Amino acid sequence: MSFTAEVKDELARIMPEHEPCRKAELSALVRIDGQILGRYRLEIAIDTAIVARIVVALIHSVYRLKTEVTTRRSVLHNNFNYLITIPAQRGSEEAVRDLGILGSDGLELGIAPQLVTRHCCLASYLRGIFLSGGFIANPRRDTHFELSCGHEALANGVVALLTSCEIKAKAVNRRNSWIVYIKDSESIVEFLALVGAHKAVLDIENVRITKSIRNDENRRVNAEIANQLKSVEASLSQVRTIQTLVQERGIKSLPPALRELATLRLAHPDVSLKELGELAKPPLSKGAVYHRVRRIEAIARQLALTADDSKNDSRKNPDVATASNARKNSGVATASNVEKNSGVATASNARKNSGVATASNARKNSDTTAVARERASSLPLVANHAEATNARVVRVPLVVNHAEAPNELPDATNIKTTNVKEANDTVAAAKTPLFSQPTENDILLSRADASLGEKMTREQL
Repeated sequence: MSFTAEVKDELARIMPEHEPCRKAELSALVRIDGQILGRYRLEIAIDTAIVARIVVALIHSVYRLKTEVTTRRSVLHNNFNYLITIPAQRGSEEAVRDLGILGSDGLELGIAPQLVTRHCCLASYLRGIFLSGGFIANPRRDTHFELSCGHEALANGVVALLTSCEIKAKAVNRRNSWIVYIKDSESIVEFLALVGAHKAVLDIENVRITKSIRNDENRRVNAEIANQLKSVEASLSQVRTIQTLVQERGIKSLPPALRELATLRLAHPDVSLKELGELAKPPLSKGAVYHRVRRIEAIARQLALTADDSKNDSRKNPDVATASNARKNSGVATASNVEKNSGVATASNARKNSGVATASNARKNSDTTAVARERASSLPLVANHAEATNARVVRVPLVVNHAEAPNELPDATNIKTTNVKEANDTVAAAKTPLFSQPTENDILLSRADASLGEKMTREQL
């Protein structure tokens, strides 16, 4: 059984005590479900048996007219409905006019004022309207209430009655029929209490209380979950910040107060700020813990900004470089790039860096060759790679004739050692830091340059 049927079953069991109230309820039932045929012949179609019984009882108690009840089975809905017929008889016309269905000008479309003069009569009329065309949704699912009225005048009259009882209702035209609806649960409860459906009122109130408790509990649980998630995220962020500080600067770089808090947070990453303050010695308030956390985060932000500035400076200043590109960015002179950083001329680039003419172009410029021989005789020698790397800059003598370069490279350890001071005086521009660790290629190039310098020196001697 639907909730609407339950409410109608409860209301149909109420028999008004006073005759005016009975007339008002019967008038509403006939106005919604009845029709006039012929000469004052009434037919009233009712869907439920209990409502059909109350209609017959009201007709007999108020007007004492004969009635005929026909039970019919609906093929479409597969249920029973009941047709109550009041044949034309003595007293039929007076009954129709007394119920406010017929007036002096014909059929009355609104509500006869004499039927609802008292509050009890008004309640009985509204009860009859609901028994005829009322609908109420199950409060466990939705909140909706409707009263079906045939005409606009009747719908407006019902809205006026409800408004007089401080019940908010509205009328709307739907599918060639006028509907009075109520959406507010408080107004629905007030209507049911007005017409006498007290059991339905209690059921609705129970559902409302259950929904309210469930909604409050859901909101509380959702709030707790959200707070816990927020606390966990904040705790993880604090742990990451402290770990970064420890890796970059060490735990001892923090002040004692912040160091204690950082240690506690790393030891208890899943507790809240309040619980973290209780673990401190002496205990701290939540505000004090939060203030210290903010100080730690500020230090971490400052450290990150400093690191970013250092990176930006390294990009702008090419002198700051790593060991992999030290020969290009740091200006350290090794045996392999000595001709680029210090101006030392080797046999391979003698023609470019010193302007000395080789055997291939000596015939073209003999004066240049003589000058080159004189300059080469004054240059110091490279002893070995170990001593060359300890000197700032060394220069080797140049090869006068490219053909004189040996095919086999002798050992560089047999070459005499040059004075470091003289090498530094020779190239004053090479003011660079020492290269920490030469590569294998640098050693090979240094040995080649030293061998060529030794060969050239022997030729000069």
